[in-house]
Amino acid sequence: MNLIATRASLPPLEVVKFSGNPCEFFRFKTRFYQMVESQNLSDAQKMSRFLQFLEGNARKAVAGFEGTPRGFKKAIRLLELRFGQPHMIAKACVDALIEGPNISNSDREGLREFADSSRTLYETLKAMNALSEMNLTNPGKMTGKLPTVQQARWRDEAQQIRERGMLPNFEDLPEFIEKRADAVTDPIFGRIGETSRATNVSGRRNLKAHPPSRTDGKVTTLATQLS
Repeated sequence: MNLIATRASLPPLEVVKFSGNPCEFFRFKTRFYQMVESQNLSDAQKMSRFLQFLEGNARKAVAGFEGTPRGFKKAIRLLELRFGQPHMIAKACVDALIEGPNISNSDREGLREFADSSRTLYETLKAMNALSEMNLTNPGKMTGKLPTVQQARWRDEAQQIRERGMLPNFEDLPEFIEKRADAVTDPIFGRIGETSRATNVSGRRNLKAHPPSRTDGKVTTLATQLS
């Protein structure tokens, strides 16, 4: 009774429409199950609501099953085959992660967002029992998106893992990225070391802009020439 009352007091879930992007399939399927598939509805009722959750290529692929025997189960199966296979999800999510320019060394928020997205991808594949779909190529692509400083640190981290007699796997990478994002976004210590680096760079530029004067007599000043 208390469970029923609690459900009644909760705000309605937002409909997450699926258009055919494999990276969104798991979230869509989970939300649809919570809102519709787990309810005591007929196959026809589930099918009509199922179409309300779809748009674009995904809706076109299964719209013809409406009104057919066992249409809902056939539509779910087809959608999984076409858009929800683990290797499709892994590839689509990695491609979305590495899209655009690499993260610069000074882009703290970019690194934080990348860490969050990497964790989401890991947890999604883990829930699907599909971590094996993340072969060595995919983590390599993700590593290349990191700031150059963090790429070097991951190289060292991977080497330390190997020295312990293990191989770096996909679980290690999101954990590493999260730790680095935590470090550079720390409100107190996140900027430590940047001032000295900036000063060193500025000093080198000044040296190039103002070369030392020569006093060996081979170079004379305008004042010396006039005198």
